[in-house]
Amino acid sequence: MRHRCHPQGFLVDILVLTDNYTFLLINQKTKTMKKLLLIASVVAMGLAANAQNPYAYNLKAEGITEGKVDANATVLNVSYALNAPAKAVAVELYDGETLVKSFPATDLTAGAHEQEISLEGLGKDKTYTWKVNVEGEAVETPTQKGALYQIYSPSGLAINNNPNSEAFGRIYLAESYVEEASLSKDKYISSAGQYNGVGVGIYQFDPQLNPIKNEDGTFGLKGGFPEAGRPNRLAFTDDGRLFLSNRKPAGGPLFELNPEDLTQNFKPVFVGEVADNGVVTNGDVTVANGANAAMAWRGSGDNLQIALLNDLTGVATSQSQYTCEVYNLGTATTWNKAPSSQVAGLTAQYSVNYAGINIFYDNDGGLWYGQFRAAPSETQPALLHVNAEGEVDYTDITSLVRAGGVALTPDGGFLLYYNAMYKLVMAKVEKDAAGEPELTTVYTIDTNPIRGCNQFAFDVANNVYLCDNGGEYFGLYQLPRTNNSYATPAMEKYSFLIPTLTGVESVNAKAVASVKYVNLQGATSATPFEGVNVVVTTYTDGSQNVVKVIK
Repeated sequence: MRHRCHPQGFLVDILVLTDNYTFLLINQKTKTMKKLLLIASVVAMGLAANAQNPYAYNLKAEGITEGKVDANATVLNVSYALNAPAKAVAVELYDGETLVKSFPATDLTAGAHEQEISLEGLGKDKTYTWKVNVEGEAVETPTQKGALYQIYSPSGLAINNNPNSEAFGRIYLAESYVEEASLSKDKYISSAGQYNGVGVGIYQFDPQLNPIKNEDGTFGLKGGFPEAGRPNRLAFTDDGRLFLSNRKPAGGPLFELNPEDLTQNFKPVFVGEVADNGVVTNGDVTVANGANAAMAWRGSGDNLQIALLNDLTGVATSQSQYTCEVYNLGTATTWNKAPSSQVAGLTAQYSVNYAGINIFYDNDGGLWYGQFRAAPSETQPALLHVNAEGEVDYTDITSLVRAGGVALTPDGGFLLYYNAMYKLVMAKVEKDAAGEPELTTVYTIDTNPIRGCNQFAFDVANNVYLCDNGGEYFGLYQLPRTNNSYATPAMEKYSFLIPTLTGVESVNAKAVASVKYVNLQGATSATPFEGVNVVVTTYTDGSQNVVKVIK
């Protein structure tokens, strides 16, 4: 097993550029240190102020009925929003995988946009899809962006990265605890101050970090979550499912939420009798072992797995009370049997901090583990890794992990955590000849006033969101990206077919009574004018269809 000791003897060697990241590589010259070390200490506040990690969301189109546009249509009106200012934006039309047309935008500001795209020259009876491709300036250093909100006790974060969801780009935040005294304080977004928060519950933000309020003006939802429960970690899976774990015994350790409508009651995943200590049983079968301390997921659809690190009280400080189980949930919405497997390396050892633990799957089925420890030790490390067989193959007893936050970037190449100096560490992850992890620090970032992390979450544009229980903050950092672009596909319902023009003009095969053409001067004719025409089709049932065409 690889064990991290104190580093010494390092030297700047070469600058390396990749598609998504820019970093300094430090060539380690001593024999006593087992891995490369790279330190690029960065004060991130205010750096690269003009750089952005933008993307498009809220894509919509008008005039599409049952997957078709009108046979006479020559344009499609689309709309979208940008989370941040962009360097370039284009609406792209696709025939299958082939790009057939691109329409550059002139307004590159953040916020809502509308654009008219031409359908001239497109083939009939084909189904087209479209995307909004957004490019930003290269981001060379991690940079704080947008508002910083104060949350009394934030515990979990997740981002809706499913482009086929109405809520694509939405940020979900779990508030685990609010003292009565805080309810009058305006600074807490979860309090009853300026945001009229509901206290313990789930809060939503749009991709521009604007709070999403409820119809009654409140901010945040409880969704039928147990009053004695404590929302903990959040997970948004690749196939669009949103899960919330519970750090207290009441109601069971795991719930599933509707990401597009949090007013619906949160649904318990585990079915059975819930004991006072949170253990869920179904007859003689133990389904879940107590309240949740940490949660991780991998896969999607039939292959979805969820790992839960639970304890028998919700406040356990004894290693013997922690177990880590894996559930091959797949597409099921409930579970009433024994766990699929147990992670031996994270069971009855290491864990003692019920409020400050995270686990995160890597691309090989192993788990990274972070635990908030002021004085890490062999028996209580701050950072470790278990391989796909559940065996511990890396521990770190020198780096404090503040609030337990630990996560891999979406490509699996970089690990994020907070060190003993309240700095955000971004470390490149590699494996040695034996397949054991090696960490190479790429950035050490001063994120003051954010000084720790309870959970990280990433959006599609390489922005990382973090919530800090110690400093009581929620915000985002843009991570370095040299190839800074992302094309958001429109939802499937906005794909469209252009039907062949016939004597029957509507999808309901209504009979046409008359067709007239109107030019820009208001003159009418039974035949098209040269230039722009407004075509008014009147059907035998009295209804009309109006489109614009160019002859």
